[in-house]
Amino acid sequence: MYASMSRFVAVVGLFLWSAHAVAATCGQDLGQGWTKCDREWWYTVSQGSRLLPLDWMQALEIPGATDKVLSKPNIVKFNYLPNDKVDGLPVGFAIDKGVTGHAPAMCRTFPSLCANGTMARPWVGMNCSACHSNEITYKGKSLRIDGAPSLADFQGFFEQILASLTQTRSDQVKFDRFAKSVLGTQVNSAAVAKLQQELDEVIAWETRLAKKNDAPIRYGFGRLDAQGHILNKIALSVGAADPLIDTPANAPASYPHIWNAPQHDLVQWNGIAPNRTEYSIAGLKTNVGALARNTAEVIGVFAQIDSNSSDWLGGYSSSLQLQNMVDIERKLGMLRSPKWPEDMLGRINAELLPRGKQIYESACSGCHTVIESNDLKTKITADMRSLWSSGTDLALACNSFFHRSKSGDVVGRPTWVVLGEPIKSEDSTLTLLKHMTAGAIVEQRGELAKKALADLLTPLSPFREFFEQSVTTGEIEFLPGVSDAELKQRAKRCLLEAGPDFKQKNLAYKARPLNGIWATAPFLHNGSVPTLYDLLLPSTVRNTIRPGETGPANGQPVRPELFYVGSREFDPVRVGFVQMPSESQFKFRVRDDAGVPIMGNYNSGHDYGTQMNEADRRALVEYLKTL
Repeated sequence: MYASMSRFVAVVGLFLWSAHAVAATCGQDLGQGWTKCDREWWYTVSQGSRLLPLDWMQALEIPGATDKVLSKPNIVKFNYLPNDKVDGLPVGFAIDKGVTGHAPAMCRTFPSLCANGTMARPWVGMNCSACHSNEITYKGKSLRIDGAPSLADFQGFFEQILASLTQTRSDQVKFDRFAKSVLGTQVNSAAVAKLQQELDEVIAWETRLAKKNDAPIRYGFGRLDAQGHILNKIALSVGAADPLIDTPANAPASYPHIWNAPQHDLVQWNGIAPNRTEYSIAGLKTNVGALARNTAEVIGVFAQIDSNSSDWLGGYSSSLQLQNMVDIERKLGMLRSPKWPEDMLGRINAELLPRGKQIYESACSGCHTVIESNDLKTKITADMRSLWSSGTDLALACNSFFHRSKSGDVVGRPTWVVLGEPIKSEDSTLTLLKHMTAGAIVEQRGELAKKALADLLTPLSPFREFFEQSVTTGEIEFLPGVSDAELKQRAKRCLLEAGPDFKQKNLAYKARPLNGIWATAPFLHNGSVPTLYDLLLPSTVRNTIRPGETGPANGQPVRPELFYVGSREFDPVRVGFVQMPSESQFKFRVRDDAGVPIMGNYNSGHDYGTQMNEADRRALVEYLKTL
């Protein structure tokens, strides 16, 4: 009896000690509702993204040098956040070990990698934290903010990776170092030949994808044309020999902040991805819309998926880690927006707050509902503003609406895999995306497909050729200051499509609650305004102009048309990042050297409050810090 009691006490003691040890290791709330363990898991969990085999990524050198792509100086150069704990990979670069029990995907594209067993080895890809984590600094102090927009240069980093792969293949000395690192003691002529063949396959695919996305516009730090990349990846993934229309990824957007994302009925800047319908899967609540949205995202950033084979229900084999994606969404549901850190950035001016709050309630709250930082329950209904009324840059919404492709392997199949209209030989790429997204979910979640497939995403409005509406457009100038007739006609066509059913067409931009907005610079969906203060100034560019309309008065302060992005040093007065002109920073330009506005970089829109006097602007900025 005594011995049994002793064992019981020992077990209880061990349990309590273990719980204490875990609590001590994980730490308490970091300020946003997560523990240290929550954060570290989020930084490293795989969603099924697969860019390169892990040993390749670790061996790869930057072009023209022996320094590694994963060296800390190189990671910092592109503003990714180092994470020393995981094989030198930056925050959000996750190791994927494949889906248990599933055959490798994309063997048509990568036959050698499949045949040689390389697909079964660990790969490296990205998860959502790579694009939605940031760090700010101020006078020697730093603060990590989870869910905030990244300041990374995605475009530059992945151009470097392709250049590195290409040079590794062509430079024998560089290749020999690469082969020795990857193959180790197995370096022999047969193994080297296989490795060369595998490199050729990866380079060919990445070159094709880069060519499809190629655009003259530079994204710089903190921006990515995510929708363009996703749609172009789908256009190539369906196996069409000719993807038909070249729609370059030339509409870079800021990474949105993602706290409260599970509470929104629509997500993405143009509201293209609904969050809707929860079902119980394995006893756990799962938001079907969120699962579809995250599936589409991972397909766009290197997930492998097959369209040339399907299971009995029509699902497509893929590398997607759906259970992890469900877990990520649940973890995200616990993430609170960050509160202004007065101990780091200084106290908020209490004298200005009453006036700032009054202005917000009368001028801002109609579009931007106020919710508390710890409110993780309130459902948030998107306030969608048409392209006409928002006035912001057209490129993102219009590109997604007009994007079309040949359908390749999936022509004639139902839009929703098991139901819906058959896919045409040439169709909207959004339709193809929805089909492939549904197919990937079906393959791993048959029960979910049967219950809710038709409710994954809002059906796409049919594409229509350009038409003249009953509105008079003859006196409206589209894209004033732009001389490119084709570009002006495209803008006109897009705006005319944004008629009464603009919400169904996603020809709109979304207003959302502004809790934590202070931590999300630069502003507007395309990152074209550096600070909150500047957002309250008028712009000198616009999508349209009617007779009699005038711009800002001479001498009136206006939004800056040139500023630098890339610094993490915070400006607590104007609320954004400090301007630090240097070669290492990206020069954001609204106009080119000839003074012509650059489509994709317009800083127009959100004209609300731009006629305020200086005192009211300062008061409103102080109040915005409190949200």
